[in-house]
Amino acid sequence: MFPTKENLTIEFKDDSRDSYNFDDIIRECVGLTNAEGGFVFCGIKDNGEVIGSKVALKKGIDGIKYEIRAKTRPSIDTDVEIIEFKENCYVVKISVPRSQTATCTSKGAYVKRALNSRGEPEIFAMDVDAIINTVGRIGTRDLTAQTLTGLTIKDIDLKLVKLVADDIRKSSILESDIHIFSQDPLDILKTLGLINSRSGEPNIACLLLFGFEDSIIDMLPNHFVQYQVFVGDGNELVRNEKFTMPIAALLPHLLEMPELNQKTNELIVNGRSLVIPEYAKNSVRESIANAMNHRDYTLHSGIQIQVYPQELIVCSAGGFVSGININNLLHTPPTPRNRRLNDAMTKLKLVESSGRGIDTIYYWQAKYGRPAPDYSMSDNSKVEVVLAGGTANLDFVQEMISTDVKDVSQMMILNSLFLKNVLSLSELAKIVQLNESRTKTILTTMINKKLINAIGPQQDTFVLYNKKEKNKKLSRVETESAKSIIIEKLEITNGLTKSELSKELSLSESQIYRLLSALNKENKIELDRLSKAWKLKK
Repeated sequence: MFPTKENLTIEFKDDSRDSYNFDDIIRECVGLTNAEGGFVFCGIKDNGEVIGSKVALKKGIDGIKYEIRAKTRPSIDTDVEIIEFKENCYVVKISVPRSQTATCTSKGAYVKRALNSRGEPEIFAMDVDAIINTVGRIGTRDLTAQTLTGLTIKDIDLKLVKLVADDIRKSSILESDIHIFSQDPLDILKTLGLINSRSGEPNIACLLLFGFEDSIIDMLPNHFVQYQVFVGDGNELVRNEKFTMPIAALLPHLLEMPELNQKTNELIVNGRSLVIPEYAKNSVRESIANAMNHRDYTLHSGIQIQVYPQELIVCSAGGFVSGININNLLHTPPTPRNRRLNDAMTKLKLVESSGRGIDTIYYWQAKYGRPAPDYSMSDNSKVEVVLAGGTANLDFVQEMISTDVKDVSQMMILNSLFLKNVLSLSELAKIVQLNESRTKTILTTMINKKLINAIGPQQDTFVLYNKKEKNKKLSRVETESAKSIIIEKLEITNGLTKSELSKELSLSESQIYRLLSALNKENKIELDRLSKAWKLKK
C-alpha cells in the first residue's frame, strides 16, 4: 500500500509527536522540488513502519497546502491526500512537483534532495552553482532578488556603501537622493531593496554591488570581467586582467582605464579647444553597465571587454531577453533580466536613469560621426556590442556643434545622411528601427527644423539641409532628383519663378539657377520674359 523504503523521490516523516515542527516537512518539500519532485509520507518512520500522522493530520488537506504555499518562495503548490491505513491510523501523502526554478523556504534556505556518501537520500544546503543551475531551467526568475545560504551582512562592505552614498549626496540636487543617501549604510541597502527589511539578509544584487571581493569569489564566482588590450594588427595581447570587485567599485575603475579614455582629435571652436574622445564616455559606461546589469547570472561565463586598435568590444553571457533582437533594440521598452540589480544600479547613478542606456550608446556614436553600434554577433548565448573608434568625422562634428539635436533617431538620421549623402524613406526607417509611418513623422519634424530636405518626385528621398554652403554644387543624384521635381511642379502650375522654386525645393537660388539652366539647355523648359516664370516648353 505504501513504499517500504526512502529514495530520491520518497521521504518518510514521523510526525506523531505533538511537538513535531511542521517546518521540517516544508524543508523536505523544498528539497524535493529543487531535485526531481516526489512524495512526503507523514506518519511513517524511516524504517518504513506505519504509525500514523498527527501534526500534519490536524492541519487537514487545505491547511497543509496553505502552509506549504505560504512558507516557500516561489510558492509550492502541492497535492495532499489522507489515506486510512487502519482504524484511527492515517497517513498524509504530500505530492511535490518538480520546480521550474530555484525554490527556498520563506526564511531563505535553499536545499536539495540528493544521495549522501552512504548512498542514502538526504537534504543538503545548495551552493551557488546548484542554485544557478536550478534557476537556469527556464531562467525566468530574477536571480539577483534571491538570497544565498550563508550570505550575511558580514559579507557586505558597508564602507563602500557609505563612500558611494557620500558621492551621490554631494553631486545630486534631488531631495529624494539626499534623503536616501543620508541614511546609515544598512538603511540605504534596505531602501534600495538590497536587504530584506525583516530578516536583515542581503540578496544577490547586494553581493554583486557591495560584497567583499573574497565573498563574491566564494559565493558568486561567475561574476568577473576579463579586460584585454590588443595592439598592432590586433593580434598582440599586451594587457589581460581579471576583475572580481563589486560592481559599485568595478564600474568606476573600468571607466578610468587609459585605453578607454584616448583622445583622437581636437577642434578649435570660437577660440576654445574641443577634445574628441575615441570612445564617448557615456557610450562606454552604458555598454559596460548594460553588460553587468543584463547578463545572465545563471551562466558561468563572465563579461569580456576587448580593446583593439579603433574598436571596442563588450561581450556578456546570455542572449537578449525575450522580445528583444538586433532589429528592435532602440524602441522596445526596457525589460531587465535582473530587475532588482537594475533598479539599484539606476538609483546609484551607475546606469542611465531613464532605462534607455541603449539610446545613449547609439546617440554618442552618431554624434561623433561614427557607425552605429554593431550587435550582429549576438546570439542565444551572448550579447556582444562593437563600438567603432578611430578618428572622428570632424566635418560632421563641426556641423553638429551649432545644431541642437537631442533625439537619438534624429542624430542617427543626420549622421547617416552625412555619410551616405542621399537616403530613401525605407532606408532611414531601417536605420532608426521604426516603421515608415513613424519615420516619416520624424523626418517631417527635421524638415521643419531645417535639418534635412525632402527631394525626388515623391518627396521620399532625403538629404541634409545646406545651411552654410549656399552655392554648394549638388551631386549627380541630387541634381537629377531636383530636376525631376522641378518638371513635376511645372506640370501642375502655370509656371514658377526662380524664387518660388527655391522655396519649394529648399535650395538656394544659385542652386536653382544652375538646375534651370540645365533644363533649359535640354530644351525642357523656357522662361516667360513677362512674368519671369519658368514653364514647360511646348
